[in-house]
Parts: sequence; C-alpha cells; structure tokens
Amino acid sequence: MQGVCTLRPCSRLHTRHDVHRHCLTVECLCPHIDFDAEEEVANCLQMSEEEAFCVFVKLINKYKLRTMFQEKMRGLELRLYQYDRFLEDYEPRLAIHLKRQHIESSLYAAQWFLTLFTYKFPLQLVLRVFDLLFSEGLEGPILKFGICLMKQNVEKLLTLEFDTLGPFLKEKLFDVYIDTTPSPHSLL
Repeated sequence: MQGVCTLRPCSRLHTRHDVHRHCLTVECLCPHIDFDAEEEVANCLQMSEEEAFCVFVKLINKYKLRTMFQEKMRGLELRLYQYDRFLEDYEPRLAIHLKRQHIESSLYAAQWFLTLFTYKFPLQLVLRVFDLLFSEGLEGPILKFGICLMKQNVEKLLTLEFDTLGPFLKEKLFDVYIDTTPSPHSLL
C-alpha cells in the first residue's frame, strides 16, 4: 500500500487543469478499489467523496472523458459533430426542423455529454447510461442514448417552435419514459 494521500489539492480542480498535475495516482488515493468489479459500480451511490473522486479519475483516463474538458474542448466538439451526423442519418426531419428553428446541438447536447446525462435526468436513466459507459466505453453509449432520447420525442419536437424547443430539450426530454401507472418493472 502506498503512503497516505490527501484530496485537498484535488477538491479545487478547475476544468482547464490536468488531473495528473494535482493527484499522484488512483491507486494512491484509493488503493482498495477494484474498478473492474461489478460490486463497486453497483454501490456507486454509497461511495465516499474519495471513492467518487477515484471513479471520476478513472472516467477521465480510461474512458477518455478528459478530452471533453481540455483546451478548446475538442472532445466535446467531436461528440457534438458525431451526434449531429447521427441525428441527420436517423431522424432527418427532426434535424432539419432543429436547423430551421436555429437550435444547435451545443445548446442542449453539450450538457448531456459533459455531465454524462447526470444534470437533470432521473437516476434510473443515468444508471443505465453508466452501465453502458462502463461496458462499451464513452463514445457509443452517449451518442446512442442521445439519439434514442430524440427518437422517443420526435413527434413532440416537430411541433415545437424556437421558444419552447430549448426548454423542452433541457427539461422535459426524459418525460416520455415516465410511467404514469408504475409497476415493479417500470423504468421510471
């Protein structure tokens, strides 16, 4: 086991800083965590601050989340470009409608990708995204999930104008998954 480390310098991270400049290694901070164990993923909600930070570091390094926060956010630009192309391929009517309404994916999808859908989405959906992320990597799941959200809402989105599109995309997009008569097997 390596020496005792502190999280004090790490708690003041800014997105433009490199995690490696502020922390020694994941093993130093959390030597007891096995990131490949399913139990750790299942216990995500009961993590200490230190353990949660270690998962963050693992996401930054192993899953290349870091590129989305580096200078000029090139990784985010790439994901938004890929997302736009997928939307044009899978939902061309919606892509055209959004362009006509001057709604760019950076207005709504950037927040999805930067937070991995954790900012407003129900916990059950977020956990499903994380399951996919840990099993498939970063690129596929966040793009697929974004496109699925849009496909589930395409008819509603096509009826909205500029003033209501933005708020709907940021706040109400997941409502289609809410079961009004929940059962033990309901997603939400």
